[in-house]
Amino acid sequence: MIDYISFSEIITPYTLYIFTLKCKDIGPLALATPSEEEVVLMKKMSERLHTLADEAASCGTKLLVDPEHLKYQPAIHNLVLELQMKYNSKDKTERPVIFNTYQCYLKDTTDRLVTDLKRAERHNFHFAAKLVRGTYMVHVKVSKPNT
Repeated sequence: MIDYISFSEIITPYTLYIFTLKCKDIGPLALATPSEEEVVLMKKMSERLHTLADEAASCGTKLLVDPEHLKYQPAIHNLVLELQMKYNSKDKTERPVIFNTYQCYLKDTTDRLVTDLKRAERHNFHFAAKLVRGTYMVHVKVSKPNT
């Protein structure tokens, strides 16, 4: 028996494609899975975020990570949790450095908040959050005018 927090530490956006490659049918999980190329980009983004977090921690300031389009949010959320485990560790700091953002208009926000509070307690890091009502109900593709 494995709980959700432990399961989510095994199957991350970095490793999910390994599992979905073996799927016989392409379902919602396979469609949402980052490609190998996207995983490389996520790792580069993670490196950049760690650089920013290092600087924020050394300056004694906070780093608040805002949400993006719903499609990318699980990967961003995962990256922020990775940063929180490292930079918000109660063994290293008395105050949180990394803040995650939760969009309150999403139906699963309460469940994610509860899970992340439990995760912070289990891994001994400061939970830090910014709550927003959510302004991006619909993603609009803006096209450039022909000039």
